[in-house]
Amino acid sequence: MKILVGIPTYNNSRSNYSIRQTLEALSNQTIKDFHVLIVYKPSPGDRTLDVVSKFKDRLDIEVKIQSYGFFEEAMNIIFEASKDYDITLTTDDDAIPSETWINEHVIFHKNHYRIAIVHGITIPTTHYCYEHLRTVKLLIDYYKPLIKLMVNYSNFIINDIGLLACKGKEPFNGNANTHDYELDIGIRGVDMSFKSGPYIDGFSLPGYTIRGICNEQLLALHYLKQGFNAA
Repeated sequence: MKILVGIPTYNNSRSNYSIRQTLEALSNQTIKDFHVLIVYKPSPGDRTLDVVSKFKDRLDIEVKIQSYGFFEEAMNIIFEASKDYDITLTTDDDAIPSETWINEHVIFHKNHYRIAIVHGITIPTTHYCYEHLRTVKLLIDYYKPLIKLMVNYSNFIINDIGLLACKGKEPFNGNANTHDYELDIGIRGVDMSFKSGPYIDGFSLPGYTIRGICNEQLLALHYLKQGFNAA
């Protein structure tokens, strides 16, 4: 199985080169056979690549320079590269994955064929949603999933730009919980993996925000349209 880990990074000097801890954690993974793609957007005075170079003898690292655009354009570079891999994981340049991070995602995908995109536990964990949509529901007393497949989800998308609605504690139709995962569209890229190869083919983010708002939901929607689930 070919595994890709994608990390977008820009001006990591602002966090005292936290990417050092990210790469250190990746070098300690229980699975060793994976490729790391760092999408680096240069900024004045930033020396992130000096930090990255110190890990090239411990990790299979490739750096691609992002010459234009913002977060969505960086992710599109990762998505394009992921076509050559079976599983792609993404994380942030200030995150520290556990040593079993890659292995847990790989096992999950092997055991759950119909789930194509998943995010795991992050610490601190935050359940987030767009609270103003609750106000919308009060005003019009109605919102519904964009795709019928999402009726059992704890969150769901209501339009084609990835805007989320939260159902709260009560399931929309049935119980979405299982013993080890929950059907949920609220994917977070810091701890995300998705089935790649032909399944990702044809997808790219439209590039209309600076910070990639709802980019994960648009990727999940790409899979739901193929009949897969998100969890």
